Amino acid sequence: MRTVLALLAVLALAIGPASAQVILFEDWETGDDGWVNYGSGPFPTLDNTQNTTPGGQWSLKTADNATTNYTNAKDYSWATETPKLWVVSWNFMHKSTTTREYLQIHSYSGGGGSGNLQQLISLGVYNAAPADTTKYNFRVAVGSVNWANTTIARTPNVWHSMKVEQFLDGTINFWIDGQLGATATTTAVYGITRIRVGSGLTNNNAGAWYDDIKVEIVPEPGSLVALGTGLIALVGLRRRRL
Repeated sequence: MRTVLALLAVLALAIGPASAQVILFEDWETGDDGWVNYGSGPFPTLDNTQNTTPGGQWSLKTADNATTNYTNAKDYSWATETPKLWVVSWNFMHKSTTTREYLQIHSYSGGGGSGNLQQLISLGVYNAAPADTTKYNFRVAVGSVNWANTTIARTPNVWHSMKVEQFLDGTINFWIDGQLGATATTTAVYGITRIRVGSGLTNNNAGAWYDDIKVEIVPEPGSLVALGTGLIALVGLRRRRL
């Protein structure tokens, strides 16, 4: 009986949140290895003036930039697309005058940033219509609403926890400080090939800080069912032998 209970405990752990696999965690404490600057500069830099997150004393700050588009970001890429069931979280701080700063989640057909754009998802602050500049904004570029607003009011000069989660049915949830700020649906459900920190756009001379970036892959339900079936069969075999 103890064996049966132990195996059932293993099954419970296997299907719980702990089964998520972390494929990227970046707190900038040891530098920015693996990240590539986007554009021609100014580039984001490591900064320790806002060192209040759990990640330690360093964060990444995008440059204060009022004139140049298509620059001022850092990329982390995967050569192949991740599974489609994923969660991306990070800490984020902006100024009251920051106009366009957000983290981007990309999917390209050729991996990294190569091939055709399959999906682009963002969460942060934006200023072009239909953005409400008193709220945090999100984007689901393909098969969905493009830019839209969360229900969460912007609060500058403090750290916020941000999270985006995608489900296999095309549901995408946007969380800010533990509150569900928006839910969108998309017909373009893909894994991740690149994370971009920063908008790559002008930000009214008011950059933003990013820290504790985590990308998690959640096992698809089919794999959990297979695992559970195997464990149940093992329990049955054990009981027959007893």
